[in-house]
Amino acid sequence: MAKIDEKMAALQFTTVTRRAPAEVSQLVHDAVAMSRGLRITLSQAEEDRIGGVAKNFARVVLGEFSVAMTPDPSGGTSVSFEISDYSRFRSTMFLIPVGPVEAPAYKPFKDVSEHVRAGL
Repeated sequence: MAKIDEKMAALQFTTVTRRAPAEVSQLVHDAVAMSRGLRITLSQAEEDRIGGVAKNFARVVLGEFSVAMTPDPSGGTSVSFEISDYSRFRSTMFLIPVGPVEAPAYKPFKDVSEHVRAGL
């Protein structure tokens, strides 16, 4: 289980950019639109925070992430991509575990993380 946890932790980042929060928000929306796999729904209750929820076809929540944007003293915007929760599964055969622990939300979260990081 540690391997998938390490992979998910590697997707998280905090960086400073010269982009305005509105541009970062648009970048996140574009990243979600191009991600593959699960359906990701975005919500923006606050101006400086975007929440994302990954669901499968049966509307079961398989992962959650957030993107926080705060003003930086250097005049830019500090952007944090954090994965707050995700489901882990392990294939079994006759109740015997076979294969590694997997997270269905890994690929979509990887797509979003890489797209946002590259755009900043």
